[in-house]
Amino acid sequence: MAPAVASSPARWQPPPPGLFKLNIDAAIDTTKHTIGVGAVVRNSSGRAIAAFSMPTVGLYSSHEMEAKAMFLSLNWALQLQLQVSIVETDALMVSNALNNKLMAVSSFNDLILDITSLLSFFPNIVVTHVKRSANAVADCLAKYALGRDESISWMENFPPSINSVIVNDYPL
Repeated sequence: MAPAVASSPARWQPPPPGLFKLNIDAAIDTTKHTIGVGAVVRNSSGRAIAAFSMPTVGLYSSHEMEAKAMFLSLNWALQLQLQVSIVETDALMVSNALNNKLMAVSSFNDLILDITSLLSFFPNIVVTHVKRSANAVADCLAKYALGRDESISWMENFPPSINSVIVNDYPL
């Protein structure tokens, strides 16, 4: 029997040349009933174009929290007129709901319908699921939001703690 080979964790991969990729994540602080939303847009060379951290009040199931993060992040990207072509999330249920279009009556499905509406503003956009390890920058931004009182958006100039995660996240 051959020995097991340890695989390295999945890493963020750049989009094809000329395209922008949006990574999204959510974090929660149950003691404060706060959700942190994080998003980053990067180009094919791995350079961060814009980033977003936003705290919001509420307690939701994990898939509702991730769907809310996607809605808020897409709305942010739309307001900045960022031409995103690929959206990555580590929320499999959200990705599946958006790609399979199976609907039932629930607050989660209402969020999915709202997200689908926002996605229509981005021509040929694709929503994909990635492993958590390939979504490190968005995760960092979501956790950063938990320590803030209001949302913050950056265009190219990022705080050192976030910039180091961006630089270290690019595949070798």
